[in-house]
Amino acid sequence: MHKKFLVAAAGVFTVLSLLIFVVAQRAVGETEQIVSDQFNNQQLIIAQKIASDISLHFSFLETALLTFARGSQKAMAATEDPLKDADPIFHALPDWNVAAMGFLPQEEDLPRTIVEGHEIREEPGLDLSFYEQWAAHPHNRGKVFIGQALSPQRGPFQHMRVMVMATPSYLLPADQEDSLQAPRFIGLSFFIVNAMDIAERYTRNVRSGKTGYAWVLDQEGVFLSHHEQSFVGRDHIRVRQERNPLISFERINELAKNHLLRGEEGTDSYISGWHRGVIAEMKKFLAYSPVVLQNHQDMTNLWSVGVVAPAEEVSGLLRDLLIRQWTLVGLLLFVVFVALSMLLFVSLRWSQTLTEEVEKKTEHLRRSEGKLQRETEQLKESMAELVETREKLIRSERFAAIGEAAAHLSHEIKNPLMLIGGFARQVSRSFPENDPNQKKLKIIAEETGRLESLLNDVKDFTRPSRPQKNWSSLHGCVHRTLELMEDETNERKVQFETNLPENPPLVWCDPRQIRQVLINLVKNAMEAVPEGGKITISSGWDEKRVWVAVANSAKGMPEEVLNNLFKPFFTTKKKGTGLGLAVCHKIIEDHHGEITVWSREGRGTTFTFYLPLKTDDAEAQEEEKQD
Repeated sequence: MHKKFLVAAAGVFTVLSLLIFVVAQRAVGETEQIVSDQFNNQQLIIAQKIASDISLHFSFLETALLTFARGSQKAMAATEDPLKDADPIFHALPDWNVAAMGFLPQEEDLPRTIVEGHEIREEPGLDLSFYEQWAAHPHNRGKVFIGQALSPQRGPFQHMRVMVMATPSYLLPADQEDSLQAPRFIGLSFFIVNAMDIAERYTRNVRSGKTGYAWVLDQEGVFLSHHEQSFVGRDHIRVRQERNPLISFERINELAKNHLLRGEEGTDSYISGWHRGVIAEMKKFLAYSPVVLQNHQDMTNLWSVGVVAPAEEVSGLLRDLLIRQWTLVGLLLFVVFVALSMLLFVSLRWSQTLTEEVEKKTEHLRRSEGKLQRETEQLKESMAELVETREKLIRSERFAAIGEAAAHLSHEIKNPLMLIGGFARQVSRSFPENDPNQKKLKIIAEETGRLESLLNDVKDFTRPSRPQKNWSSLHGCVHRTLELMEDETNERKVQFETNLPENPPLVWCDPRQIRQVLINLVKNAMEAVPEGGKITISSGWDEKRVWVAVANSAKGMPEEVLNNLFKPFFTTKKKGTGLGLAVCHKIIEDHHGEITVWSREGRGTTFTFYLPLKTDDAEAQEEEKQD
């Protein structure tokens, strides 16, 4: 009997050891793949950020060029020099990489060009005839054409990689009421921008991981920026082959030809022959994102931003992890062996004693059956409380995960928000004070500020900031929300119906946070209903609380989705983050309220949040005493 038990124990130990080894080996591969994917996704975010910054740069230059063209038109209309007001504009653009600006009068071959603040009357080395022909077409009036990057063989821009941005100038008829007389084409206003300086501006000092860097290719596959300065201005295929002829760059060349230079976005890897001065064959991770410079004219006029880093950096990060993992595997096997040995020893020596003890305990259990039944009910109640506590703990852990992601999100979103707000304020100054666009621009500026504040709130979600509460009407929050979303509502053609009784009671709340809850619920409803669908916002109150309900006429949700709606990172949207409803739940919870959802397939969905009329906040009670 003992011999059979020993054989069985040895077999169990062997099988268990093999199982632990296989699981650990598989975990190593999965961990390496996950870390590599996450690293490359981080690189893709960097590439997207660079591409976005370059696009914003050209958007600003388009605005500046149109401003310059309007000034030329006004000067020509007054029979004055079309470059009369060019100096102030040119001096405002040095930081925007404009190498020259000028005006080409109609039917003249020699443009008037301002370079470094001085006008030159010489051939710039660039053929402007194509741009003049384009500008002469009336339907191109008010548009901007961005030419492809090229290297002039002569003139002041020789050996530079420059681009021409052009827009037509038209002279309006003297009699503005004469609708039969069309505007007359009088010439071409243009900027000459340094493409390499623009690319270098947004890739300089960009680092992925420890040693990774970014580069930019133009539409011809020429490097506009690169960590290796000798690569700039040269064809990417030729310069790589010259750097290390022993390496086949077939993979990166295929990626550039079929993906990067076709305006695609993604991640991949390839074999390189060097990195930061080290000449050797190595694997690199690549993330790439396009910058389309001329959507309405030439889809081939695009740049591609690439961010690369050696795969060895990811392997280095995993090396320490693998050492610890295999150490733990060995320790686990040792513990299993010791435990199995002790179990075998105890089993052989005390088997008879255990048998007797089992008989005694069995008799005791029989006598305790009645007591156990009485305690079962208490146990059920305790389990219910435990489940509720566990759910709260899980939510807290997920909220902590949000805090970890928030630092990265804050860094990535902050700059675009500042640019949006800055451009909104900049554009608003170009409109008169009574212009109706002022209100929309003001809303843009206010909402970018609100989004920055919200981003900080999400960042510190695991250490929630105290709501800035005051006595407010929830109806005011509803009206403000609908006003903010008016344009999106019109675009989606969604019908809104409100059922808000008059004279609602005031609630002790943070209107900004409540407005954020309403925005999230209304956006979810708008995304759920089809075009022409209906959304109803209603409210009500009783002696204890006030509620607001957002109902839609969508197809409803199944039970398994409803059970997970308020969990962080749970989403049914392809591009959703899964944070919107979790944030709503946290805000309402901080207001000592409750948020619920009702949904039936085929009958729609209704989200309702409740806020108490009476509050335990010491600050609110103090205000009530003062009143």
